[in-house]
Amino acid sequence: NEQYGFDKLYVSCSDAAHTVAAAKAIKESATKSGWQIVGEETHPMGATDYSALMRDVAASGAQVIFWWDCKPEVGIGIKQWYDMKVPAMLFGFLNPLDEPSAWESMEGKVISTMQFNGEGGCLPDTNLTPLTKKFFDAFVAKYKEEPRGCGNVPTYTAMYLLKEAFEKAGSKDKDKVVAALEETNMVTVGGLLTFDPKTHQAVYGIDPDKVLVGQWLQWQDGKRKCIYPPAAANAEIQLPPWMQ
Repeated sequence: NEQYGFDKLYVSCSDAAHTVAAAKAIKESATKSGWQIVGEETHPMGATDYSALMRDVAASGAQVIFWWDCKPEVGIGIKQWYDMKVPAMLFGFLNPLDEPSAWESMEGKVISTMQFNGEGGCLPDTNLTPLTKKFFDAFVAKYKEEPRGCGNVPTYTAMYLLKEAFEKAGSKDKDKVVAALEETNMVTVGGLLTFDPKTHQAVYGIDPDKVLVGQWLQWQDGKRKCIYPPAAANAEIQLPPWMQ
């Protein structure tokens, strides 16, 4: 919105509880921020053809599509978005876009797509903390590929978190370990890890010196570039070639 003046949003998701809830939250948040919801669609979990969705998006006048769907089949829809040259930027949470190999496996048709990459530390050249680059480089050296957004960093962090909690508790007693976890104040790959005392959820935000940070990526020139938050961004948002 700030960069291009866009204010028309189309919201799509698969018919699953978490994706429907996410779409609802996005609609509410976008509306409060001045966006106009010009269309919405919930498609069956078994969908394998998204051309009707892309046609409807194009006809709606939307400038941006928010799409949340975790199935591998959404790769078909991403390719259809590209092939149909839909005049709306594509962003959301679509599993194929998170894969470091997506550019090659999808023949470059992911260009300019934007994806919530999950936990900070999974994208190249994003130095959130002194541990970020060390983790990224070590992961690539060991596995010969870049880490993906969902799972790699939290799993790595969890091992050190539990180690610290057990050592601090001095015991395997669950109540003592929980008490130690509640006091967590740990610098991690993706920012500073603390837990909300009421919900026990990890605290997220945009400042890695104070909280954990999630990242948004955009596929540019065959690479995953971080476009948000500012503390981690190493690229600006680019329009798809047919919208320039």
